[in-house]
Amino acid sequence: MAFVTVCYSGFFIAYCVLAIPRQGQTLIGVMLSKDIASLLDLAIAQGAVNIASDFYIFLLPIPGVLQLQLGTKKKIGICAIFMTGSLACLASVMGLYYRTKLNRNSDVTWQLVDVLIWVVVELTLTGKKPQFPQIFQQESGLEL
Repeated sequence: MAFVTVCYSGFFIAYCVLAIPRQGQTLIGVMLSKDIASLLDLAIAQGAVNIASDFYIFLLPIPGVLQLQLGTKKKIGICAIFMTGSLACLASVMGLYYRTKLNRNSDVTWQLVDVLIWVVVELTLTGKKPQFPQIFQQESGLEL
């Protein structure tokens, strides 16, 4: 996880440096200029790191759950809850797909909507994850 912290710290610094308006420019001017390609490349790199970290976090608990001294039904139920993380992984992949399309489109602001939709989906899924055991328990009737 130190890798992710270092990457995101670097991304933050790079975004700050690249988005600073130069003399005679406004912030809107920077965002709409042709120099936006460097920011888009950075967004693609950030999306790739995001996918790697999402899959790592998704796969990390599964071996531990399988080694628990629980019944098969409970193990399956716990793994099913963790499988909701695959939806967040899918949202990350879709976000990266739409980020790559930003570089090939002249209307970045229009295409940015698709990226933001998938970012919101991913954040919603990860934000609601603590509630999934209760929802799963109510719907399936299994006790976890």
